[in-house]
Amino acid sequence: MKFAHIIERPFNHREPSGAVMGCDVDLAQAANNALASGPWQPIETTFQKLLPGLGIGDWDMTTAMFATEDRRKTAWLGPPIWALTGGLMMKAGKPLGLCGYGDPAAHPTARLAVSYAQIQHGRALDAGIPAERITLFDDYGDAAAAVAQGKVDAYTSVSRAHRGYLDGEVDHGLDCVDVSTDEAPASFGAFALSLSASELQRDLDDFLAYYLGSPSHRQIMACYGFSDQAVNLIAG
Repeated sequence: MKFAHIIERPFNHREPSGAVMGCDVDLAQAANNALASGPWQPIETTFQKLLPGLGIGDWDMTTAMFATEDRRKTAWLGPPIWALTGGLMMKAGKPLGLCGYGDPAAHPTARLAVSYAQIQHGRALDAGIPAERITLFDDYGDAAAAVAQGKVDAYTSVSRAHRGYLDGEVDHGLDCVDVSTDEAPASFGAFALSLSASELQRDLDDFLAYYLGSPSHRQIMACYGFSDQAVNLIAG
């Protein structure tokens, strides 16, 4: 099983020992073990390469991503494995007072970092933030560093990823502000498989149907900061 992932806590990260860990990684490994899919091989890549690599057979499964209709045209996206709300990473003390997408749109100079091909880019544009004040990044760490260095004023992504990064890194003087769900409702993410992998789709669907919300699954998610309430959003 070739599993493509990016470096983004708490979903996927690499320990100093070289081991790849995270809630997406652990769940994918549990599925691989249950399905007896053979050897396990995590492959690090960038977000923009996840779906193209799946289409040409470079890997069998990708880390979870938001299940949009456009993505469903090129990949099979399974049942949701997490539900996430948005967040803005910025320097501690909120120097520009930004709290949501509407704030940088209203501010005359606020600059925003966005990860390439993620839904926050569209939400930022829809909120009225000019395209010339949005910088796209392939790598999460590069976007966070741009905030720390003052190259941009805030980085929009999911709140859980920001908090995972801040928990796992040295103190860069950064903080995270949660975007109100009234402005940006929680979004659901799912593993992606090739459209042609019908047998693996069926097996993964069956596995997740009984595993999500189980004690073992809840234990995995708790290790990465997800509460029972957060798991209930996808496990019912």
